[in-house]
Order: sequence, then structure tokens, then C-alpha cells
Amino acid sequence: MTKNELSYLDISTFCDSVAMMLNAGIQTDEAIALFREDSEEGALHAALVKIHASMEKGLTFASAVKATNLFPTYAVQMIEMSERMGRLELILKNLGSYYAQEQRLSQRLEDVLRYPAMIMGMMVLFLAVMLDWVLPVFTGVYDRLTGSVTASAYRYVLWARGLCWVALIAVVVLLGIVLLGSMMKKTKAGRETAGRWLGKLPVFGSIIKNTEICRFFSVFTLMRTSGTDEDAAMAEAREMVHHPAVLNKLTQCKTQMDKGSSFAQAAYEIKLLKPRYSRILLSGARSGSTAQALQQILTLLEQSCTQSLSDLLSTAEPLLSGVMLVATALSLVSVMLPLIGMMGTIG
Repeated sequence: MTKNELSYLDISTFCDSVAMMLNAGIQTDEAIALFREDSEEGALHAALVKIHASMEKGLTFASAVKATNLFPTYAVQMIEMSERMGRLELILKNLGSYYAQEQRLSQRLEDVLRYPAMIMGMMVLFLAVMLDWVLPVFTGVYDRLTGSVTASAYRYVLWARGLCWVALIAVVVLLGIVLLGSMMKKTKAGRETAGRWLGKLPVFGSIIKNTEICRFFSVFTLMRTSGTDEDAAMAEAREMVHHPAVLNKLTQCKTQMDKGSSFAQAAYEIKLLKPRYSRILLSGARSGSTAQALQQILTLLEQSCTQSLSDLLSTAEPLLSGVMLVATALSLVSVMLPLIGMMGTIG
């Protein structure tokens, strides 16, 4: 992470603290000034200094936050929207919870990757020693025993060398992916780039798509419960979405709404949501409880996204362990093969 870049924990702390002071009746600029004075030196303090300086020049809170270039795009967009709607306190509170969850998932990811990365690093060293020192010793022994060892025995050394190379390449590639992911996770640009790359993979693409739908419903629900009509809420919430497949679905939904369908009916017809979620939305619309239905769907979507990420991380650990086990087995076989060949030919 770069020196002044905000972590998920910093963002969560920022949102929660400002929301708390706004709830106490403190003005936004005063809240930032108080928070700045109480914060310790670091990335968060630097961000507060920049925000306070920008607000003193006449920028709004949202513009000042955006000008720091230290906050995720989603957080900036949500803060901008909340200022327009006059719901800044509520949005900041929600963002605080959202990024606290992101911090927990990020920490879990680090825990999942740290131990395998250390083991893979040691395995790279071990396999390099095998190829550079150990196997050449076996080759030298075979050379000195050419009078009593058949030529076919050399195949054991060749097989061992081949297995070592296979294991080494597999471990180096996997270790490189793990290290690259760890480095990209530490910067804002890296996280966004990794998100685009992972979005092209089936498993990650599904998770990212569901996350985008969840973000759309978060904004749409907030605007509808604030009294905004469906068309305006749809237009505003679409600005938070960047996934092409989700944008295409929302365009279809807007087309149906332009023809006279309600949002609930349009979402049901284009299959924007899973069938059970669509039925909740339709039932809410027909019974005049759209706000409650939207809130229920949003809660279910958030739980589903969190569970999907948690399940993925739970799968990653045994998968890495399995790869390391195979590489370890290959390295052990590569040690045993020359011994087997030597014992077989001598005995």
C-alpha cells in the first residue's frame, strides 16, 4: 500500500466517525476539523488534512473527498449522491459497515494466502537445490559406475529431473500469482485492475456481477424510500453500475418501464434477480409494501454476496494446499527415483 492510500479500515473509521458527529448535530466541516485534530499521523490524517483544506476553499464535502483521490470510486459516488439527497449521515453509516466487512474479508484473504506463500517459497528453494546440487551428484555417481550400471538406469535421473522441473514451474507460477495478487490488493488502481481481470473468469465474474446488482439495489432502495420516483431512482442507481452484463439488464428494465411497466414487473420479466427475489418484489408492489420488499431483497443480496466471497476464500485454502501437496510428492519422488534405479542395478 502506498504511503497515503487509505485502507478499508481507514475508510470504515472515517465514515463511522463522521456519521457519528453528524448525528450529534456537528456540521460537516467542523466534524472533519475535529476528526483531523484527534487523528494520529498516517494515511487517514493526511486525507483529513486534504479534505479540510479543500472545504475551506469552498468545495463541498463530496467534492473534497473526491479530490483526495484516496477513496474508492463506489464510496465517492455514494457520498456525492447522499449530499444531493440530504442523506449523508445514513450513507456514511452504511459505508462504514460495508468497508468494515471488506476489511474482514481482506484480512481473511491475507490469512489464507500467507502460509501457502511461505511454504511455496521454501519449496522453490528446495527444488532449486535439487536441480542444481542433488541430482547432479546422482549423475556423477552413475558416471563413475558405468561399468556395472546399465544405461537404462540413467532414465531414473532423467525422470527425476523432469519431475523436479514440473514441480518447480508449477510452484513458481502459483507463487507469482499469489504475490502479484497481494501487491495489487494494496493499491486502489491495483484492486480495480484485479477486479476487471477476475471479472472475466466464470467464478469471480458471477460474484462481481452479484455485487454490482447489490450496489444498484442499495442506491435504488435508498432513493425509493426517500420518496424519489422509480424513473429517477433507476437513472441514479444505474450510475453506480459498471458491469456490462448488469448494465445491459438495467437497460432492458428501463425499456420495459418506458412502456408502462412498473420496476417490479420489469425486473421480473427480464430476470434481473433470482426468481424468489423477484416474487418478493412483485408481492411487495402489489400489496403496497414496495419499500419493505426492496429492503428485504437488499438484505438478502448483501448476505448472498458476503457468503459467496466467504465460500470462495474457504475453497482457496484447501486448493492451494492440494497444489503444494502434489508438488511436494513430485519432489520426493524425484529424490527416490535415482536411489531406486541405483539399488536396482547394483543389487
